[in-house]
Amino acid sequence: MAFLLSLGREIIGFTMTTGRTKVNERNVIMKGNYRDKSYLSEFIENVVLPGMTDTFWQERLTNILWDGSSPNTVHLAIFVEPYLKFILEGRKTVESRFSSRRCAPYQKVRVGDILLLKRSSGPVVGLCEVAGVWFYRLDPESWDNIKKEFTQELCVQDPGFWEARRHALYATLIRIGHVLPIAPAKFSKYDRRGWVLLTSTNVSGQMEFKDG
Repeated sequence: MAFLLSLGREIIGFTMTTGRTKVNERNVIMKGNYRDKSYLSEFIENVVLPGMTDTFWQERLTNILWDGSSPNTVHLAIFVEPYLKFILEGRKTVESRFSSRRCAPYQKVRVGDILLLKRSSGPVVGLCEVAGVWFYRLDPESWDNIKKEFTQELCVQDPGFWEARRHALYATLIRIGHVLPIAPAKFSKYDRRGWVLLTSTNVSGQMEFKDG
């Protein structure tokens, strides 16, 4: 069974193979706040929560499902190796995103938000919570500060890491906590963005679920 989320020209979907868990077959379009019974709710309720024994995440994810007043957002964050492995192992405790324009997660992420950790061209393999965040309009001073304060926590090992980002104008540094590896869950994304906001109390859109 395949599920698609459509927001303008952006399409995200997931295919569920959940063992005993079954999802009612339906073909429905939902408009309005993402807090409705949505694509994300289906993914959390039928893919992530079944079999989960971690009480912290059981409570956090249940609140996302049922508490429409929560100010926090769920994000889909795409990672390449070895950085994803470093996060799941607890070695990498700060994530960075650099860009030449103001785009997510710049000024779009806050403490308490939830990240779904997705392997590039692969499945979602973990969850974590945002424990701290810093936004930078980059200049020589802020570059020096980032390198001094965060190189170790970023697990920067490639000498070309900073060179590859030297043309960036904006940076977001995110301290992560409560990292939880999960069984790989297919979550297809049909664009090249490395970061996607999946829920927001201030964003409305169109969600489309399709069987087949």
